[in-house]
Amino acid sequence: MVAHKEESSSLTSAAEAKEYLKRHDRVRGFDVRLTKIHSVAWNCDGSRLACGSQDKSVSVAALENSKLKCIFLGSGHTDQVDQVAWNWTNPDLLASASGDKSIRVWDLRQKKTQASLSTKSQNINVVWSPCGTYIVYGDKDDKLHLVDMRVVKTLHTEAFKQETNEFAFEHSGQFMYVASGLGRVFIYKMPEMKLVKTLQAHPSQTQCLSIKVDPTSEYFAVGAADALISIWDVRELICVRTIDRLDWPVRAVAFSHDGQILAAGSEDHVVDIAWTETGERVYELKSDAETYTLAWHPRQYLLAAGSGADYREREPIGVKLFGLTD
Repeated sequence: MVAHKEESSSLTSAAEAKEYLKRHDRVRGFDVRLTKIHSVAWNCDGSRLACGSQDKSVSVAALENSKLKCIFLGSGHTDQVDQVAWNWTNPDLLASASGDKSIRVWDLRQKKTQASLSTKSQNINVVWSPCGTYIVYGDKDDKLHLVDMRVVKTLHTEAFKQETNEFAFEHSGQFMYVASGLGRVFIYKMPEMKLVKTLQAHPSQTQCLSIKVDPTSEYFAVGAADALISIWDVRELICVRTIDRLDWPVRAVAFSHDGQILAAGSEDHVVDIAWTETGERVYELKSDAETYTLAWHPRQYLLAAGSGADYREREPIGVKLFGLTD
């Protein structure tokens, strides 16, 4: 359904990935001035990491010499921030979705919110289109809304009859994949927001919770409440493999910059890191808490992880980085 993009990767096999991650197995925690992180996301050039949390704030940290340093703290939301998303082409433009019935857009070159969109319901998910023109946000009424950010106008609202969870664009921007209840994934033609395909991705008794398309647009991965991860061929729309090593619902999935590696987080105190082509585990990243959000750096094998733990009761470590070279 999309044109295949040529892959470029320095890792060519699961064995090579295992050796690489073993050599770069350092994990370091950083204080980003937030606690109980709900969402992490790298900007398009990998220079900054954004975080949203239960603190009702948005934090941005700069990556310098393998360290994260908080450079921006955005306030204004009056409820928890459940997801943050960067513009695909502008490294300074960030969107946040909150339970306070608003979507905010932050320009790091300005101190105040660039735009604020009032909504009818509490919001839980938000993504930018790859062209940077549109935002799609999802709310607790199981509706998706397409907004043209050039005029900050809602163009379309799609209502679902079952629970609607995470959604993701593939990298040409032609299609968007929606994880939903009853084990289903819906595929929409964008920006028309026209339903073109419904997949029974997992058993109908479970919910699809998380979904990501790899940067080469060859695969997409679905994490579900049945503790399974399914990996799908984008062009054939068939499930090519499943991963069953976790015991709890899979809340987060993330592909590396080249699509070769897939990380998955859940309430298990471990992040499963697999070789996408085979599903073989290439690393087991242990954690002292559940993992609800993951993001690979857009240019290197560097994984950011946020936890559901409340770090106010421990050390003030809001986010961890895995894969550091020093």
